[in-house]
Amino acid sequence: MRLFPLLVRFAVGLMTKRPQWSIIPIFILVAASALAWSSPACAEETVLKEFTVAGHGVLEFNAPGSWKMAIRPAQKDLPSTVKFTPAAGREFLFMISPMAGPAGDKAFNSMERMKQLMEAEKKHLAPRAEEPALMIDSFGGPQAKGLFLVASDKAPRPGEYKYLIRSCVAVGDLMLSVTFLSHRKESEAMEDALALLRGVKIRPQ
Repeated sequence: MRLFPLLVRFAVGLMTKRPQWSIIPIFILVAASALAWSSPACAEETVLKEFTVAGHGVLEFNAPGSWKMAIRPAQKDLPSTVKFTPAAGREFLFMISPMAGPAGDKAFNSMERMKQLMEAEKKHLAPRAEEPALMIDSFGGPQAKGLFLVASDKAPRPGEYKYLIRSCVAVGDLMLSVTFLSHRKESEAMEDALALLRGVKIRPQ
C-alpha cells in the first residue's frame, strides 16, 4: 500500500467518521489564529507528557497541567492517537496522530508533502466552512515545523464543535496529523495547543 494516499484518506477521514467538524476531528478567525501562533504565553503551568513511537523515538509535549491525556490505540490503517481534553467538560478536543513513512523516504514529512495534504484538506473543508476562503499558514519551533488551516463550521448541529484547526507537523522522521476542535472562537486552550505544537520534540528511546 502506498502511504501518501493513506495519509490523505486519514486526514479526510477525520472529518467524515463522525457527524461533525472532526472526528467528532488545529483557531478561528484566520487573523486571530495567526496571532495565537506567535504568542509565547501559555495560560497555565505546563508539565511534560511523553508518547513513545516504536522505532522512531519518544515524542515530548509540554501540556497544561490540568489537561487529561489518553491514547487511542491504532485501528486498521490508522495510527495511534494522543488525545488531550480539559479537566472537565467538552470545551475542546485536541488530537495528535504520529505517522511514519516508508524506510528511506526522506520526503515523507517535507513541507512540499505536507502542503499537498493540507491543500486536499482545504478542498474537503471549503463547502462547510463559514470563511469565504480558507488559508494555509506555516509555523516553526526548535524541532517542529508545520502547516495549519482554520475553519468555522457554518451550520454545526447542537453540541457539535464549531471551530476547527487542522495541521501537519514534521518532527524527526515523523509527520503529526493534528486536529483541534473547540466550542469557543478564542480561548486559552487554543493558545496552549499552539504553544504545544511549536514546542513538540522527539528524543531517542
